[in-house]
Amino acid sequence: MNLGANTLTINSAGTTGNIAGIVAGTGGLINSGAGTFILTGTNTYSGSTLVSAGTLSLYAVGSLGNTSGTTVSSGAALVLSTNYSGILVNANPITLNGTGIGGTGALVMSGNSDTLNNPIVLQSSSTIGGTGTGTFTLAGAITGTNTNLTINLTNAGISLPTTTLTTSGNLAVTTSGAIVQTGVLTIPGTSSFTAGANAITLTQANNFTGAVSLSNSSTNNVSVTNSGALVIGTSSIGQNLSLIAGGSISENGVITAIGGTTTAAVTALTSDILLVHKQIILAQLR
Repeated sequence: MNLGANTLTINSAGTTGNIAGIVAGTGGLINSGAGTFILTGTNTYSGSTLVSAGTLSLYAVGSLGNTSGTTVSSGAALVLSTNYSGILVNANPITLNGTGIGGTGALVMSGNSDTLNNPIVLQSSSTIGGTGTGTFTLAGAITGTNTNLTINLTNAGISLPTTTLTTSGNLAVTTSGAIVQTGVLTIPGTSSFTAGANAITLTQANNFTGAVSLSNSSTNNVSVTNSGALVIGTSSIGQNLSLIAGGSISENGVITAIGGTTTAAVTALTSDILLVHKQIILAQLR
């Protein structure tokens, strides 16, 4: 199907439809129905993509073609389907709004160890979710102004990219796999990381301003590094807890870490460690 310069508007009201062939042209695509529409081919269209309602499901790594950018409206969802696995070919920006359909995510990972290199812009507070497996790798920077980001992966871990929320944005990450990062997290509000029986490794030069709450279980460690002062919220740690900060380290909730030891180190002169947990090894580097 060659769109030319036209926009293809799809209204799959309450049903499931698909295009098996290649969508080409300089035009764009709008998914406006309340149902699910599936892109199965390796497309080449280069206009914008708007998911204004319902679900737009990608069955192949080339399904988004050369689209100049993808926007998901509040109440709609962009889904990397169970048939999808790999690195999305299109790396242009994805703009998210809202929590998706039934709160499952405006961006949903349903495949296995999917990777997105796309920058993600949070136009409003948004949820990234999914029931996919392996590790969901987000390699493009995430940005948002006065927005919250919730990530909820019921069967997978996550690799977090450079993430910058401004004003009062909060970050909440819940996974069933390991939580790691490849870029700095700048979060002015509160942050929480829950990984089940998996490790949490946040050792970039992060900028957590609000309290950071941590939760995992079994013989799994948690490591957090912050460039400035670090406040730990109510936390439950499976094994060892390692904290490094460029300012004082304190807590505003109970830290439970009975399975291992807690090591706290500050790298700035005159900074303090103000923790009352009884199994703490203190290391003030002055």
